[in-house]
Amino acid sequence: MQKQKCSLPLYTNFLIANQNRYSGVELSKVAPFEDISHDSISRFLASSNFTPSQLWNQVKPLVDKTTGYVICDDTLLDKRYSKANELAKKQYSGKEHKVMNGISLVNLLWTKGDEFIPIDYRIYQRENDDKTKNDHFHDKIVHTNGDITYVASNDLTLTDYDTFTEHFHQRWKIEEFHRGIKQTTGIEKCYSTLAASQLTHIFVSFLAFIKLETRRIKEQISGMSKKPLLPDFLLLTIC
Repeated sequence: MQKQKCSLPLYTNFLIANQNRYSGVELSKVAPFEDISHDSISRFLASSNFTPSQLWNQVKPLVDKTTGYVICDDTLLDKRYSKANELAKKQYSGKEHKVMNGISLVNLLWTKGDEFIPIDYRIYQRENDDKTKNDHFHDKIVHTNGDITYVASNDLTLTDYDTFTEHFHQRWKIEEFHRGIKQTTGIEKCYSTLAASQLTHIFVSFLAFIKLETRRIKEQISGMSKKPLLPDFLLLTIC
């Protein structure tokens, strides 16, 4: 009898339903069929080739292109205990206020104030592509130079300082997003050291977050909190 293979929907739902153990061994234990192996999960992570452009295809229906804010920022995925990780390197963590081992993600978020919709991301690896973080912010939505902050907008009516400041405060939404995706999807908790596996896990974590966020918006749950405790059998039913 041929064993079941790991798939994108299965791994996505696993990240949604799980609470703290995101290993392939754990998925093989809780999968809705018994004959999936840990090796199948490892092969799925290592052989998939998802790209950030595929994320946009998923979220496009959720984005109102006529309004809202597009916010850029980076965050560090904590890999302090994964010294052999192929994507991780020593870099500064704003959260920990020190240099530590991690994977730097440059993210682009769309929001109207209540939504948290990631629309693009990049892995910061200047040694590979010679791009700075600002290079990844290709539209220069927010750029800081010394003590002066420049904000780009296509709304030419923003001449009142108080109104402008109110809009500018929306930039904190991406900090809420970073906290939310780390708390709810296990984006930092891929235990493989292979770059390809890490990239797959990161991409699927974004998909899992989008599913959770879509559900939060639909059910009109205010704010962003940790996901509720979900039984393992929801791997069969979450869509």
